Amino acid sequence: MYEQPSEKATTSPTRGIVGQGLVRLGAWAWVLGTIQCFALQLIVGAAWSEPYSWAANNISDLGNVGCGAWDGRHVCSPLHAWMNVSFVLQGLLLVVGLVLTGPLWRGGFSSWAWHTLILLSGTAWVMVGLAPADVNLALHLLAALVIFFLGNASLLLVANPSRGSGMRAIRPYSLTLGAVGLASAVLFLGHQDLGLGLGTLERLAVFPLQVWALLIGISILRRVKR
Repeated sequence: MYEQPSEKATTSPTRGIVGQGLVRLGAWAWVLGTIQCFALQLIVGAAWSEPYSWAANNISDLGNVGCGAWDGRHVCSPLHAWMNVSFVLQGLLLVVGLVLTGPLWRGGFSSWAWHTLILLSGTAWVMVGLAPADVNLALHLLAALVIFFLGNASLLLVANPSRGSGMRAIRPYSLTLGAVGLASAVLFLGHQDLGLGLGTLERLAVFPLQVWALLIGISILRRVKR
């Protein structure tokens, strides 16, 4: 899956300890980024006077600044500021985790490609938080499309068995998460909810990279020494 920093790669025990500490910090960034974003969706949704539905409402509804009709739904999110801060944190922590866990990943074009796509996805999360849908719809939609397609494409690159990326252990669920995410994004944008609700389809398109980061972060914390 990844390579634990070797003793040969370090010039001193102190440097090795510091390097492993930074890797663990990066893993925590991935874990906490996902947890806080999921938790805030529950907390902010619970504050709605009209019940917020994960099946019917979009994730973006939680961050809308104003109250009123929005794409056929009544949207009024009293804690919208909390949600938008959470979106920004999700993006920043994705990028921080990517940078700090860098010593674990083997090089090559495939690694460079999926790192770049996750970096763009993290940036898009920041854009989502800074540009709520009812404030700057064009920028918000652009960021959402990046998360939908580039975020999930990054997981397919991680899972690509033809690449020498040293990630055999994570290929099965990386491939599954990426494929589900891309298929759900296409269905969501085509307004085909398969009876699950468009809110569900949107979450199936958005959540895969977050779930992947959570699982990888936990795995790193279990494997990399303190």
